[in-house]
Amino acid sequence: MIEPNTEKRLTTAIKLAMEEVGSRDPGAIVAHIIREPFYSKFVSSEEQLAEYIVSVGLKVVVDGAFFRNSHEHDDNSDKPPFTDDFGGLCPRCHRNDGILNVRKTHWTVCHTHKACWSIGTNLFSSWRNETEEDWDMNYKLLSTYDVVEPFCYARTA
Repeated sequence: MIEPNTEKRLTTAIKLAMEEVGSRDPGAIVAHIIREPFYSKFVSSEEQLAEYIVSVGLKVVVDGAFFRNSHEHDDNSDKPPFTDDFGGLCPRCHRNDGILNVRKTHWTVCHTHKACWSIGTNLFSSWRNETEEDWDMNYKLLSTYDVVEPFCYARTA
C-alpha cells in the first residue's frame, strides 16, 4: 500500500513528466521519470513507480482520468462549467483542477489550459503537510503554466 503523501508526489511527478515529454504515452512517461535525476527526490525506485502505476491502472493515466477531481481532457467543450467559483475558475472553461501549494502560497490550476492563479497565502493548512520537494515539483509544473486572472461569477446583492 502506498502512503497518501507518496501517492500525491507520484501523481504530481507523472503529471509533470507528461508535460515535459509532451505525450501521454505511458512508456515515454515512465522512461522520462526514471532517466531524469530531478525525479529521484520523488520516486524512490522504479519498482515503487511501477507498483503505483499498476495500482491506479496505467490505462487510467493515459485516458486522463488519473487525477482525482480533475477535468484532464483534451477538450472541455462537453463538460459543463462549475457553478461554484471558490478559488476562481479558468477564464476559458470555467472549471479548475484544485489547488497546488508552493510553500504557503496557494495556486488554483487548470491543467487543460495550462493556466494558474494565486488565491492567497496561508489560507489553508495543507501546505504544512508538504515538503520542500513537493513545493519544488509544484513550482516546476506551475512554471510551465500561464498566470491568468481567474473567472468569478458576478455577485448579486
